[in-house]
Amino acid sequence: MRTTRRRKKMTAVQMMRNLSGLGLLVMITACDTSTENIEYPEAGSPAAKLFLEKCSFCHVAPAPTAHAARVWPGVLQRMQMRMKAKGMPSLNNRTLADILDYLQRNAAELEPKK
Repeated sequence: MRTTRRRKKMTAVQMMRNLSGLGLLVMITACDTSTENIEYPEAGSPAAKLFLEKCSFCHVAPAPTAHAARVWPGVLQRMQMRMKAKGMPSLNNRTLADILDYLQRNAAELEPKK
C-alpha cells in the first residue's frame, strides 16, 4: 500500500496573511521607543516633556538636531498625516506650535548630511 501525502497548496490570500503576520512581527520586534542614547536639550522643560510624550508614542523621538529649523515644519506635517492615516487623533494647534518651537530652538544649524 502506498500512502500519498497531499500537500495543501496555499492560496494567494493565505500567503499574504502569513507574510503580513511575519512583517508585523518584524516591525514590532524592531520597534524601539527607547530614548536613552539621545540627549535632548532642555530635558526637564515643559516643551521637551511635551515633545517626548507626543513624539515617542509610535517611534523614537528624534533629536532636535536631526533637522535644520526650516525642515521641522514639514516633518511635523508628515507626522500629522501619518497619525491621521493610523486613526490617531491629531495634535491641536497649540501643542504643535509648542513642539515646533522647541524643535526649531534646538535644531541643527544646517541640514545634516545623510
